[in-house]
Amino acid sequence: MGQAWYEYRIDYALFTIVFLVGHSSILSRVRRAMPPPSTTHPESSTSPEAIGSGLHTKLSFCILVLLLIGGFIAVETADRVQRSRMRQQVFGIAPTYAAELQQLGHANIDEQTSPDDPQYLGMIEAQKRWLSVNPQVTDIYTMRRIRESDLYTRPLPERENNDGHPYKIIVDSETDYSGDGKIEGVRESRTEIGEIFYDRSVEQIEQAFRGTTTFGNQPSVDRWGVWAGPT
Repeated sequence: MGQAWYEYRIDYALFTIVFLVGHSSILSRVRRAMPPPSTTHPESSTSPEAIGSGLHTKLSFCILVLLLIGGFIAVETADRVQRSRMRQQVFGIAPTYAAELQQLGHANIDEQTSPDDPQYLGMIEAQKRWLSVNPQVTDIYTMRRIRESDLYTRPLPERENNDGHPYKIIVDSETDYSGDGKIEGVRESRTEIGEIFYDRSVEQIEQAFRGTTTFGNQPSVDRWGVWAGPT
């Protein structure tokens, strides 16, 4: 959880560092640009020492920190509002898709199923149709737990850039991620039945296997991109 928090807020952390460095740089430039301190009033408020230290510096730093904290709160609030809206939009769709795929015979599909199997192709076409009429949904696919026997025929992929728990794809149609109306490259092509991938939202996925509609709390990274959504 801590890793996910860090990964998806690193941009604001970098912004904060740049902002603080910029503040220090500007303050240093102002001090160098100021005239020498007055011999009659060496402690005047316009002397470099007065500008670079004391009340002025503390006040400017406190204001800067407050602005950064306020900005972070605003960003987090906007992110949560957007996530809530997305959940409301797509949360009710997943059970409908699951019920339809069940009616189409999803339980009969496994690694031995031919890519030309009529039932399988019917599910592929259904996924394409659902994606075409629901632009807010990026991808629709089904998965299953990995059995120990599966590892004899398909070993787990390397964990480079992967974390989480392994699962296997069952039905995943071609997906036009770029939105250009074309299916190009391996990423947009139909996924082979049984391909193994990793997902971080283990608890939510296990709840989904028990029949509960859930929403992944942590984005997962795989060869298709970065994802979060209903399960």
